[in-house]
Amino acid sequence: MSKRDKVLSLIGLAMKAGKCVSGEAMTESETKSGKAKFVIVAGDASENTKKKFGDMCKFYKVPFCFYGDKDTLGHAMGKEFRASLAILDEGFADGMPQVTESKNPELEKTVRIFPHRMKGEGHFLALLQKGEKQEEGKRLPESGKNKKLPGELEEFLGHIDRKFDSSRMDLRGEKVYYMPEGLPTLRGIRFLRTGLLMGELKKNRFEPSQALAMNLKKEEYDQVIDLPLEDERVMKYLKGETLDVEDLVKPKDKGWYLICVDGYPLGFGKLVNQMLKNKYLPGWRWNS
Repeated sequence: MSKRDKVLSLIGLAMKAGKCVSGEAMTESETKSGKAKFVIVAGDASENTKKKFGDMCKFYKVPFCFYGDKDTLGHAMGKEFRASLAILDEGFADGMPQVTESKNPELEKTVRIFPHRMKGEGHFLALLQKGEKQEEGKRLPESGKNKKLPGELEEFLGHIDRKFDSSRMDLRGEKVYYMPEGLPTLRGIRFLRTGLLMGELKKNRFEPSQALAMNLKKEEYDQVIDLPLEDERVMKYLKGETLDVEDLVKPKDKGWYLICVDGYPLGFGKLVNQMLKNKYLPGWRWNS
């Protein structure tokens, strides 16, 4: 978050907490009453307005600044435009390094927003910046390039016109993932998914995933059934029904087919005796 965005975000928080007023009359009133803790005047306000609030804030010893423009301040408050505004509460407390294990004094630069001092939930704010470049994590072992893949997986990959690096294939139980290039070792780290789910190994066979179908292009797979959008079998496929494709394949054809609609992949199906067993993802199926 940039410094500009941080300032606007804080104005928005104060506004939601009911601790911010705007407009020359209200800003002046709250400043003179001693309730204003900080005043902001738009950078494109008139010189008279800038001088007026500058002199007033100095006299009442209220911190102030010239910032942004009328449209920016208004947008931060959810209004059209504002030339001035006042923050009414010092609800933004400094961080407390003394209550942490590290006792790092840098934590004093963070901000705590306590719910008993400002309306709404409590918040903790810290602006993080990149430090010095750290040593890169360990990469996956190079020896994995010659890793032997299960025969059923290699057989399926033979249908795809794309080069896969075997060292990036990760077998976790029955699931096979294709990992991003240069991924650091993830030993000891729990995660939901780290790469492209290729499919699953089940009882000496490989079943490709819906994710792989979405990742492929029609031209990359050698067994394709491409249906026109108006074909009634498109809707049947989306509903998870078995398809009769006798008119599209030969009697001896079999195996996994990529189902496309006007050239765009939709999912996989397994062809047996000119009947296509539907493998469209159950959670995506059309219910009607």
